[in-house]
Amino acid sequence: MKKRVIEECIRICANDIQKHPEYGYFPHWSFIVIDNKIVSKGWNRRFEPPVYNGYHDSSRDGFVPKKHSEMDSIDRCWRKLENFEILNVRMNKSKELMRSKPCPVCYKKLISLNCKEIWYTEDNKIFKLA
Repeated sequence: MKKRVIEECIRICANDIQKHPEYGYFPHWSFIVIDNKIVSKGWNRRFEPPVYNGYHDSSRDGFVPKKHSEMDSIDRCWRKLENFEILNVRMNKSKELMRSKPCPVCYKKLISLNCKEIWYTEDNKIFKLA
């Protein structure tokens, strides 16, 4: 993924942070990129996802799963998902980049869709998942 695309994604997050449904908690965004163009943007939110998304395996009392940003960006994508990359961004209120590595469920889903590269933020840096 080109640096300019990463910078554009981070700029979008910084501009939209106060509009994020999870502002004040753990706002995450996921951007699907094909041919260095953003084709979809999703975010996490307090919305119970369908059971087939795989987040319902928790033994904690009162646990209510959230829809993760990766799944939201996949659902919102208007292009066929082939040869795509994804960038996960988490930003705090101070607009610092925080840990946004995909959970095991999202990682498995991205791999099953043949995602070419998975990028994520952590400690004000960008990492590529091997």
